[in-house]
Amino acid sequence: MYVGGRSSCITAITEEVAMTIFHFGKHTVPFADIHDINVEYRYHDNEIYVDLELNGGVQLSLNLPDSLTFMEQFIKKIREEKDIPLDVKSQQAVEA
Repeated sequence: MYVGGRSSCITAITEEVAMTIFHFGKHTVPFADIHDINVEYRYHDNEIYVDLELNGGVQLSLNLPDSLTFMEQFIKKIREEKDIPLDVKSQQAVEA
């Protein structure tokens, strides 16, 4: 099943964790439902596009603005889970 079209993104705050949910018409997608991510980038055009594969085999292709939003939130999620500060060089200087 392929779900296309323009997507939008909102963040819902729960008591313990901020969970990002993407909306595609009547569809909502939390990070936990994402099975795989394919990123296509065009360096000289300053473009990046994300295709998501969800549990159950559904595939979603995000447009440029939503691809950027997704990647920003995904990188933030990785930093939080791996406890990597935003400014690694400043953190390394403090530790030295």
